[in-house]
Amino acid sequence: GAYLESRMRELAARLPMVGEVRGKGLLWAMELVRDRGTKAPFDRSLGLGTRILELGFKNGLVIYQSGDSFAHDEVFISPPLIVTRDDIDEIMTRFAKTLEEAQAEVLPTAAAGSAATSLSV
Repeated sequence: GAYLESRMRELAARLPMVGEVRGKGLLWAMELVRDRGTKAPFDRSLGLGTRILELGFKNGLVIYQSGDSFAHDEVFISPPLIVTRDDIDEIMTRFAKTLEEAQAEVLPTAAAGSAATSLSV
């Protein structure tokens, strides 16, 4: 769990649309916001959480989304209990690609910088 947490925080630090990372063990979430400083949410009509699920599936990753009762979009990952360090590296590579693609759609100016510093394993 500690390794997954460190990789999630590393990724979040590079992506302006990530407002917060939270979780424990092998269940981790990222809150996605339009403005990290103010934690202003994205317009719900964008369907950002659903878009990330679609992009994740396209990239070979199952991502979970929070319900509509939350003020912000949140996405979760929860690998199996038998996950290895190499598995986490692969998951995070795919998760980074997914979030970078989504960020390019909703924050085009921010995406240019993050793509150049893609998360490597």
